[in-house]
Amino acid sequence: MTRRPARGQETEAEAILWAHVDRILDRSAVPAADRDELAEELFGHLWQRWRDEVAAGFDVEAAAAVAIESFGGADELAPGMTRAFHSRLFASTIGVLLPAVVPPDDRPHGFTRSRFLLGLVALFTACGIVVYAWTQPLTPIRELIFLAVNAFSLAMLVLAYRALERQQRWALHLVQLLAATVILAGVVELLLKPISISFFAILGLFVLPAARGRVMADWVANSRAVSVGVGLAIAAAVVLPYVAQPVLAFVPDPTVASADDLAMRVTVTCEHGPDGVTGGSVQVDLRWNRTDLLPYGPFGAIYGGMSNTDNLGISSVSGLEYYGPPFQFPQGQQQGLGWSASSFVDAETGLDASAGEWVYSGSPFFQIGSEGNPIDPGKIVAGHTYRGTYDFQLQQPTPTEDAPVFQVRYDHQHRWGVEAVAACGQAVDGQSVTTPPQQQPMSIYP
Repeated sequence: MTRRPARGQETEAEAILWAHVDRILDRSAVPAADRDELAEELFGHLWQRWRDEVAAGFDVEAAAAVAIESFGGADELAPGMTRAFHSRLFASTIGVLLPAVVPPDDRPHGFTRSRFLLGLVALFTACGIVVYAWTQPLTPIRELIFLAVNAFSLAMLVLAYRALERQQRWALHLVQLLAATVILAGVVELLLKPISISFFAILGLFVLPAARGRVMADWVANSRAVSVGVGLAIAAAVVLPYVAQPVLAFVPDPTVASADDLAMRVTVTCEHGPDGVTGGSVQVDLRWNRTDLLPYGPFGAIYGGMSNTDNLGISSVSGLEYYGPPFQFPQGQQQGLGWSASSFVDAETGLDASAGEWVYSGSPFFQIGSEGNPIDPGKIVAGHTYRGTYDFQLQQPTPTEDAPVFQVRYDHQHRWGVEAVAACGQAVDGQSVTTPPQQQPMSIYP
């Protein structure tokens, strides 16, 4: 086995042959522990070929060139070297992106800035994945796509962070595109919200000129050219996380129920005394045609329960003050009205159907009201009727025209709602709401 001489002590032929060995290994994903041994083995084969060519009459440089040509180029041999130590899948993916290059000790201007941008964006992407996995703000299919996009982006960022140190051209291209993208995103954010300034956009302004400079270009000059496939992967890793969430809002998810799958009927019964209305009850009947396939989301087994409750609630206001939503139904109760009892049961079994505790994650679809119940979405059974009964009393009798008007709202996983407005003696079917409604002034009285 031929031991490599110290740098500067090689003969002219040895320097040429060792340089070719380095090129082969630099483009191969060979474990660092095996690199020296493999390098010596490759050099031994090249050295023998060189000696044969010298014996055939070639001079030193010509013999080295012929030996290298007959041995094979780096692009030809590197994939085989990678496959010898890894699977074919690894060799065609990670092996291409992260060859086992031994970089020089000196780092060019712009190297640290570029890696800092990569590392910081990777950190925020990883935190975003954890937050979305825990809070589940999206429906299952949308969430899985969103997480897959961001996991792919995170993997590319981490690989680029390592590959830039190994002088890989594709990693520098990713840095350049990433810096340009965060600058563009910052400009858009500033136009939409003039008081906001993006830290990443400022960082991008420091990184982009250095990443596009001649010094960094020279740093990666000896690495392989970026193929079309790798270029598309770079673009996807940088751009998709910025567009995934708004685009996914338009992707249908057949695994979840819609607002049209929930029927709600609100019946208000009032008790009358000699001087007017003294109290009564609000009955809310809910019936699902179908329910969500994964009520706790794709990671419900990890959480061990709900990430959100469904929320049913009631607000009230005096009939004389009611001209239509939204401001006429504050979170507080109507003055002089109090709730005396409430229940929420499965009408078929009589069992309590309330979740027992409120669980919130993210922003609610709308404010449900001052009195209500949290509902465990995992316990909802399609085809069952769920009944909420809310008894109320007035501190003093109220004329019929001033009797309370009730707004009942059901918020399903902060995605959509069903609502109804009813007064004494009325039975009203709920209306599905898929976007927060823009209400118009109205009156339920002729």
